[in-house]
Amino acid sequence: MNCSPLPKRDHRAARFLINRLDRTGGFTTMELMIAVAVVGILAAAAIPISSGMMNRIEVSSGVTHLLSIMRLAQTKATANPRVHYGVYLDPATLNRALIFEDSNGNRQYDDGVDEIFRPYYTLANGTAVQFTGVVNNKILFRGDGSAEDGGDLDVVRGGAKRRLSVDAPTGKVVVQ
Repeated sequence: MNCSPLPKRDHRAARFLINRLDRTGGFTTMELMIAVAVVGILAAAAIPISSGMMNRIEVSSGVTHLLSIMRLAQTKATANPRVHYGVYLDPATLNRALIFEDSNGNRQYDDGVDEIFRPYYTLANGTAVQFTGVVNNKILFRGDGSAEDGGDLDVVRGGAKRRLSVDAPTGKVVVQ
């Protein structure tokens, strides 16, 4: 076995690398720039994904709250069959709803006349309710649990959308 020393030239190259490793205690500027660029690319890809996810979360939250408001109004109406309870959807903002007692029996919400059972619930900013088949921006429940008028309520935000449907004869509220 030949154990001759390294040629002088190779020995100097090895010594240079060892000295360089001893001197450096961190990353080079180029390595840091590459790391920052990779993080920036990952963040740019994540922003649209999280934005869509936030829209879906806000729409689901709005649908859940509207559903609970509808069911509460229906429960109040069945508990007191002589009085109708309804959910009024504010047409000015398209993102607020309240429960009212139809005190004067005219089957619509009269601000200042009808008693408000539950004040306005406001959906998140940017979230809106669109009506289809809903008369006078209200769903009114009778004492037998049925609704005076049915219709669909679409909760929308960004590209996300979910629908609440109210069946008038049964008063059943379904999320689609």
